[in-house]
Parts: sequence; structure tokens; C-alpha cells
Amino acid sequence: MDELQIVAIALGELTDLVANDEAHLVLTESLRDLVEALDWSEPRPYALLTEIYRLLTLLFLQPRPGLIDVDVSSAEGTQSHPIPIGCHDTGLVEYWAEEMGKLLVLHDSAVTDDGFFIGIACPFAFAGETRTRYPEDSPRAFPLVGLADLPSLEDAYQWDVPANVLRQRVSFRQAFANCHAIGAQAVESPPGGSHYKVIFPGKRPWPLDKNVDPIADRFLDQLTDITGFSKGAVRFALTQGQLPPKKLRLPQHETGR
Repeated sequence: MDELQIVAIALGELTDLVANDEAHLVLTESLRDLVEALDWSEPRPYALLTEIYRLLTLLFLQPRPGLIDVDVSSAEGTQSHPIPIGCHDTGLVEYWAEEMGKLLVLHDSAVTDDGFFIGIACPFAFAGETRTRYPEDSPRAFPLVGLADLPSLEDAYQWDVPANVLRQRVSFRQAFANCHAIGAQAVESPPGGSHYKVIFPGKRPWPLDKNVDPIADRFLDQLTDITGFSKGAVRFALTQGQLPPKKLRLPQHETGR
């Protein structure tokens, strides 16, 4: 019963995270098979299993925003992912480890450092218990995470900026009209001069000179430090009036199931 309560708490936390668009879930073949293969209709001694099945169905078996059906078929040169201590390395768990190994290869091809934008949910950590771990001397593996660890993960999405926008110059008029798209609160007019001040909450102001048109790249680069947006996102927002769309840093199936 203690194990079931931990699982139910963890799934409840995950449900809230997805509903609030604070995290997305990766759906794998083995995870779908695991939920579908279990015979939940059979009478069971614990009523909590019904609630767990409801949460699993809600999270993984119904198409919904925040459920990502990732295609790992293109991964090459993979090895099985380490299995957390306490999990049996047989059956679908072994299949899961094989899939996670492929996912890790695709993940690492999309990052430029040793960071992670995917973590494996540890039910114990999500339930406020001691986090489980991998066996000693395990190779590189996705971090086991709980609710408090999510801010340490990188963004799984990147700005989708067309190449022609990256080469496009930004005029004074565009920057003046569209700076709100990158979080500017106001533009202060100069008293009889040409130097405007673009105000960002809690940040230093950005100088905008109407005599510098188009705006030099070195001035646009200052906005990446002020706003935290990439150079491409800043240039797109100032020329288009809105931030660019984002795309997942992993290949997805053409159609979800």
C-alpha cells in the first residue's frame, strides 16, 4: 500500500505539471505497451489501483497537449540505458531501457554541452521521499528527477527562426513598434534628443537611437543579455511583432496515437 501511495502522489504531481504546461511527457512504445498490457479489469485487493490506472490513462493513452510521441527509430549506435535500482531488468523494463538508450543518443545529438532537457521521473522524489539512483559505474544516463529538480533541466524546445530572418536588418521603426514582443515595458522619449530608452522590468534600459537606422548588430546583441532570448528570437520579434514559434529538439512521429 505504501508503494501505491507513492505512485499515486507522483502521478498526481505529473498530471498537474502537464495541465499547467510546466512540463511535457515523452510517450514511448514500451510505456504505452505497459499500460495497455496490464489487466486492470481483474479484481484487485487495493482500490487505489483504480485511481492509478485512471491517471495513467489520462497521462499516456489519450491524445492531449503536453504528450510527446517521440520517434527513436533513427537512433544509431545505441546501448541500453541504465535501469534505476529497484526495477527488475526483465520484460518491458528491458525494452524500456533499450528505448531510453535510443532516446539518449537523439537527445545528445541535440545538445551542445553535457546538460539535459529530459529527466526520468522518480516516483520517490516526486512523493517527497529519498530519490532512487542508478547502479555504480553506470554510463551517461538521464537524470532521475523530482518536482524540485525540474528547473535544472534545459528547455526541450528551441526557437524556430527562418534563415532569411537571421539575415534581415532591423529598422528603428520596427524596434520602436515591436520591442514589447521581447518584454519591453515602455519606451521613454528623449527630451529634444534622439536617444530613446527602452525599459525592461528589473533590467537595465536599452538605448535606441533614431539616427542609427538600421540598428547595428552590436546593439541588437545587447538585447540577448537583457531579455535572455537568443539573437534569432530577438531579430524575429523585432521584425515580426511576436516571438517565433518553438519546435521540439527531438524527432516526433508524424501522427500521434
